Amino acid sequence: MAYDSKNEKKVDLGRTTSIDRIEDISNAREYADQIAELSGIEATAASKAAWLISITVSLGGLLFGYDTGYISSVLVTIGKSLGHELTSSEQELVTSLTSGGALIGAVIAGLLADKYGRKLPIYLACLVFVIGTVLQTAAYHLPQFAVGRFVVGLGVGSAAMVVPLYISELAPAKYRGRMIAFNNMSVTFGQFVASAIGAGFAQVGGSSSQAWRATVGIGAAPAIILAGLLTLCPESPRQLVAHGKADEASVVLTRIYPTSTEEQRRAKIMSIEMSIQEVTQTMVDDSLWQTLARIFTTPSTFRAVFTACTIMAISQLSGFNTLMYYSATLFKIVGFTNATAVAITVSATNFVFSVVNLVIVDKFGRRRIQRYFESIVSFVQICILTDKYSPDLDTLSTCPLHHSSPHTQMLNAASVSPLSRLLFRHIDRC
Repeated sequence: MAYDSKNEKKVDLGRTTSIDRIEDISNAREYADQIAELSGIEATAASKAAWLISITVSLGGLLFGYDTGYISSVLVTIGKSLGHELTSSEQELVTSLTSGGALIGAVIAGLLADKYGRKLPIYLACLVFVIGTVLQTAAYHLPQFAVGRFVVGLGVGSAAMVVPLYISELAPAKYRGRMIAFNNMSVTFGQFVASAIGAGFAQVGGSSSQAWRATVGIGAAPAIILAGLLTLCPESPRQLVAHGKADEASVVLTRIYPTSTEEQRRAKIMSIEMSIQEVTQTMVDDSLWQTLARIFTTPSTFRAVFTACTIMAISQLSGFNTLMYYSATLFKIVGFTNATAVAITVSATNFVFSVVNLVIVDKFGRRRIQRYFESIVSFVQICILTDKYSPDLDTLSTCPLHHSSPHTQMLNAASVSPLSRLLFRHIDRC
């Protein structure tokens, strides 16, 4: 039975239609949101514990970043350590296997996170990352090194999936963007550290050096540290409430919001409960296929999902990951004698601007930063490439656009930014 405040009567939910239940759930969620807003818990000061927890679990981002960073230098310095010089295809294989493992690891972690909590997948990520690192460090043949790369990918994908989710559920609303951005900064910091370490060990022992193994092996340290510190971190309040542990969730909320009152914490828990009930009711009413179909048949949901996925695809299609993986190789090809050291500039630039993002994300907002900053960067790229590579006007008619690689780059830079801004305008209406 449910109480209909508008008609001042009780309604039998068992006899209502599916549409009625959805409306009831929607109304209940709005009511819960109002309660959470009135509680004022988000207006209270966040504790140092909230920041320390976010910093701790952000070591998971460091795992991802370190793996991305060290493979660039390893491809240049590994030589014949695996029995022979790696061909281009073999280099592509050991690089892409980590991405494949990350895809599988993310799916597995998502399933485990809902059933067993957010911390377990992070523990498992640390374990498999250490195993993969050991396999790579001890490898003298390509198959073992390739397996190690894949296993590391499982850990990277698991951490990349669960860590931002864990932070978002634990962080106070007004600091959430900054705390999640800190995880992203950890990724770029890991890339920078790995590039620097790789460049340092590249100077040891000449072409027959096995120093690259030290570069790889150091990657196990963050995983071990994270596993140890994670024991001090609580489970997320949402996960505790989902498993009927409201009292434990209240204790965690006390750590996050030390100046909050019991009524505020109770209201926050009620808001979480209503949110979980909405999701649960939808899953009970519909089959898996119906739930998936709703993504495409509900305009607002489809617009949000399509926009988010497309923006992420555009981000990947920019080719930055390729530059991170092969930066040292590319610099070596173009003639730099110390390619691993030069490659540090790529990861350093990435890290510096992730720090900038950390500082401004909560002040200016996600969409505004994406719209204007990306537009400015794309415009600058177009100007530089136009000045350097544009043909003479007399020969313009005999210079087909598709025959010029720089022009292709300019076209890509010019198209990515407007499309991203258009997509974000759709998100505004989601």
